[in-house]
Amino acid sequence: MSDVPLDDCGCCGETPPAPPVRNRPGLDQLAYRAGTHGSFLRAMTDRLPSWTLPGDELTEAEAANPPRPLAALTTRDGADPAIALLDAWACVADVLTFYQERIANEGFLRPATERRSILELARAIGYELKPGVAASAYLAFTVEDAPGAPREAVIEPRVRVLSVPGQDERPQTFETVERIEARAEWNALKPLTTRKQDLAIDTTTAYFAGIATQLQPADVIVLVGAERQRWPGSEAWDVRIVETVTPVPARDHTVVTWRPGLGERPSHPAAEPRAFVFRVRASLFGHGAAEWDNLPTDIRKLYVANGTGTQWPGFAMNVGSATAPAEIDLDAAYPQILADSWLALVKPNYVELYRAAKVRTLTRTGFGLAAKITRIEPDGKEHLNFFGLRSTTVLAHSVELPLAEEPDTAALGADADPDRDRRFIALDRRVTPPEAGRLLVVSGRRKRGRALRTLELVSEDGYRRATAAAGDSLVIVAAPLSGSFRRWLLEDRHGFQGVIRVPRTGDILEEPALAHDPVQSEVAVLKAVADTETRTTLELESALTGWYDRDTVTVHANVVRGTHGETVADEPLGSGNATLPNQRFRLARPPLTHVAAETPSGAASTLEVWVDGVRWSEAPFLHGLGPADEQYAVRLDDDDTPRLIFGDGASGARLPTGIENVRATYRTGIGHEGEVGAGKLILLQKRPLGVRGVTNPLPATGAADPEAPDQARTNAPVTVLTLDRIVSLRDYEDFARAFAGIGKAQAAALWNGETQVVHVTAGTASGEPVPETSDLMAKLRGAIDLARDPSVPVVVQGYRSVRFAIEAKVLVNERHDRTAVHAAIAVALESAFDFAHRAFGQTVTQAEVVALIQRVDGVDAVDLDALYREGAARSLATILLANAARRVGGAYQAAELLLLMPGGVTLTEMTP
Repeated sequence: MSDVPLDDCGCCGETPPAPPVRNRPGLDQLAYRAGTHGSFLRAMTDRLPSWTLPGDELTEAEAANPPRPLAALTTRDGADPAIALLDAWACVADVLTFYQERIANEGFLRPATERRSILELARAIGYELKPGVAASAYLAFTVEDAPGAPREAVIEPRVRVLSVPGQDERPQTFETVERIEARAEWNALKPLTTRKQDLAIDTTTAYFAGIATQLQPADVIVLVGAERQRWPGSEAWDVRIVETVTPVPARDHTVVTWRPGLGERPSHPAAEPRAFVFRVRASLFGHGAAEWDNLPTDIRKLYVANGTGTQWPGFAMNVGSATAPAEIDLDAAYPQILADSWLALVKPNYVELYRAAKVRTLTRTGFGLAAKITRIEPDGKEHLNFFGLRSTTVLAHSVELPLAEEPDTAALGADADPDRDRRFIALDRRVTPPEAGRLLVVSGRRKRGRALRTLELVSEDGYRRATAAAGDSLVIVAAPLSGSFRRWLLEDRHGFQGVIRVPRTGDILEEPALAHDPVQSEVAVLKAVADTETRTTLELESALTGWYDRDTVTVHANVVRGTHGETVADEPLGSGNATLPNQRFRLARPPLTHVAAETPSGAASTLEVWVDGVRWSEAPFLHGLGPADEQYAVRLDDDDTPRLIFGDGASGARLPTGIENVRATYRTGIGHEGEVGAGKLILLQKRPLGVRGVTNPLPATGAADPEAPDQARTNAPVTVLTLDRIVSLRDYEDFARAFAGIGKAQAAALWNGETQVVHVTAGTASGEPVPETSDLMAKLRGAIDLARDPSVPVVVQGYRSVRFAIEAKVLVNERHDRTAVHAAIAVALESAFDFAHRAFGQTVTQAEVVALIQRVDGVDAVDLDALYREGAARSLATILLANAARRVGGAYQAAELLLLMPGGVTLTEMTP
């Protein structure tokens, strides 16, 4: 240290040293000021009475007892020139120390407030503030199917689709990012909604093709099994009387019912039954003969010598013999009865079926009768002797009724048997097979389940319950988990979602969706296609998660990925100059679009730079590049404008000299405004040939705004910790949290019964759970897989949102406006319990809520009346728990995020 005084006048020589400024670790702001205006002014005025002249101006006598010339200046009035001068210097010192403290704060990542400071501090450890990421959407194109249209189209990259803006929204532009071949037959594929009829025992309903069957109640039909068609002795047939006939034009079939069910005597039809209706009712020849006992004796003697006996001679059916065929003579001629048709002989409580082997018309006399009749030789003789001429009715002239397939009421995604694996979708027709790997969007309404008894629904977190009365219709939220019992996730009419476990065959009766139920969609990837002559079956990479009413399902197969942003093509950036090192250029239309990618940062730039027609590549840094490396680096300025920096000939090649020879193609547009809702992207800026329309069945997701300073403070050190690789459990969390589009993440180790599984719970930058089928989720999982140990199982899920409500009495100080204080309380609570300030699995306590309310200016007292979860009974809970990630019933459940529900604060005034 030098002993030379720092002042010439010695006026600071007696100034006591300022007390040392101490800052404990972890502070958000540093204290670094030597003083403020008030302390500086007070120090100077306090020294006025003791101020002396410098020693070199004093005589020897004065040095022994220095005079104090300002001791008489007793005024402290700011209007006095001397005091005003001191006040001015106090202002100077105040300003200097203020900026000294700000400079000190800006030199550290935690207390820095300027974006530029944070940007440069992060850049010092190789971290660039995230530029944001564009939302992604699945675009389903419709190809023109009008007569004469090409019926095929090619969707190229950069096809622009605009959104229809809502209130206070701006239209957003999306562009396709891949090429697909589209076909009209793939526009809206429909699943098979019918199945082969199962005419099993007790069946009382059949479906016949068409609506012009001419069936009427009381008509008689016969169902003939394949065995009976081959062998006369078979009992594989049933004759039934029609009860109801219901044409269904929408399905082009007719529903017919009868009683009793099939399988009553005789046995039910066997395999491959055929159905026939009898159009003729006839009697046997002789049924109208006079009663023998009522005839006069002389008439009877004409047939019997002595006129005795109890019946006409030969008054019975000709059942034939070993060498002679049986004969069934009808009471009249029926030309419509043909050979090989079916006829049934019916008497009270008994019926037999025969096939007409031969049919002829002849004239017959007997029993006092004469008539032209139809004689039928049946294919069998069994039980013919059971039928008398008077008691028998003959049903003949069988007309076949083509059987239709019955409606398939099972959910799409049903797993009741191996043929209904949720990975397969059988279409209602045969189509040109799409290629494997193609994206599909499955849309439909969820099936409903009717409670057959009173059921108690339990929320997945186990804290809330609701009762469904017998007869209530509930929405089936997801495919049930099967076993000896089924685990259903159901939603009641109030929107409460809960779980119930019931036997597979009882308690829940599945029903069709209602017309006002919302349409749900999910993305699937085509794995393979199975083709037959009549229909195509799609095999998916993974099972459907929904439980859909198959009548409402549509499968979109002309699907292509699209991302937010609009291409700026071949923009001239400027002219290269080989004499200048590190030339820099700015893009004319920021922000530069970045899209989700399987990289450690989670984003990839859409920028392409061309120099003299040659494409140069982007590098993260110029440092380390060789003198001939044709690369550039991109840096974001403080206003998020991208700046391109080229080499100096040592670290990266210099730009060659030319006129407007540096050009760029990129996309502009980024951030949360691109997260448009489902069905909003419907306007084609330029319609590709053969395309009729487009839509997005699912909302756009995965967007993130440019990284805010608060986020950078957290994320910048994370990249240094992980170094783009994942080893520890904390690495999984840090890696996911630093991924573009992810706003919050938490990693946990779970046991699956065999090994440890790493479970990652994630939320988007916009505060929503990461959608399971979103492009962001796919890219996040892919990036984690590239950086982790492949031997460790990993599960990534979006968080589960749980809401709660607060009710309290507040005593507001009489000097404050009550309405303003209540509003300030609501704002304080909403801010404290929002996505940005809460952690996964974090609890909420009474004490925390009371402290937040009491901290609001103007609140004298608070009395908490209620603290409870949304959907639960109103109560005052001491603590509201939020579950961490866990494994329940073989299924993984993401961590919960306990947030204040919208409008969930109810305040009333406390009586003093």
